[in-house]
Amino acid sequence: MFELKSPTKRWATTKGAWRQLGTYQREFPELFAPCAIQVIGDGLTASAGTVGASLQHFAPWKTIDSEDLAPETLTGLQVLIRGMFDKR
Repeated sequence: MFELKSPTKRWATTKGAWRQLGTYQREFPELFAPCAIQVIGDGLTASAGTVGASLQHFAPWKTIDSEDLAPETLTGLQVLIRGMFDKR
């Protein structure tokens, strides 16, 4: 499950994305039954955590190939998607 906030809005933060996921979990718990992880982001940064985890247990993904740190030219969201969700 992804909750991504707009990078053009100052008030749209990853903490806000995490809170929104909590609202969805309370209102639509059936949506989260098949979820293994949650991703929160603000368009540039992104973190992943398990369903129901507190914000302090969300963390950014730092590698694409599981060995070297990703290039700094990529956004945190790009690294997380390429590193965690490789189709292979």
